[in-house]
Amino acid sequence: MIILHGVEPAQARIVRGLQLPTYPITPPAGGEALGLITWDLPEMIKYTPGTQVNAYVEMRNPSTETNLYVVSYYFLNPSGVVADEGFVKFTTDSLEFTAFYLPPQSPQPAFFNIGFSAPDVDYAFGLRLLLCEMTDSTARVIQECSRVQVLLASEATWNRYQTPTWMAGMTTIIALALLGTIVTKNV
Repeated sequence: MIILHGVEPAQARIVRGLQLPTYPITPPAGGEALGLITWDLPEMIKYTPGTQVNAYVEMRNPSTETNLYVVSYYFLNPSGVVADEGFVKFTTDSLEFTAFYLPPQSPQPAFFNIGFSAPDVDYAFGLRLLLCEMTDSTARVIQECSRVQVLLASEATWNRYQTPTWMAGMTTIIALALLGTIVTKNV
């Protein structure tokens, strides 16, 4: 279970009948105005299969109303097919829950730490912040607000998308050499 900080037990909801929206759902333009999820991972990391990756995740409600949210996770295999997905289950004061209310425009985000691993390289792992509404004891997803995703890259994939360090160094040397030439000619 993952401990969710910044959410009191009274804000937690145990819901039944909640269905994951089919992936991929692109958050609509302006969706972040209803909820925002961020983390401390870049878009791509060099990955060794089976190694656990840890992330610090924050969630905010920038709207003017108290909203109900759930966080879903997904793994995409190298072909882009959903390999696994589900809801993140949280705990606070020994209460297990999936849905929670966040107050509007709170200066302090709700946050949690999550760890995950993939069986192979070039998998993508992501989290989605989903806006929900309660109907009796069940909830339904209204829309995806925002998402974060990381590519767990193989050495080959990593190298394909990274600027070689020697090239970055050469660019700096060339820029300094040109600057020196310009300064010398103007003196």
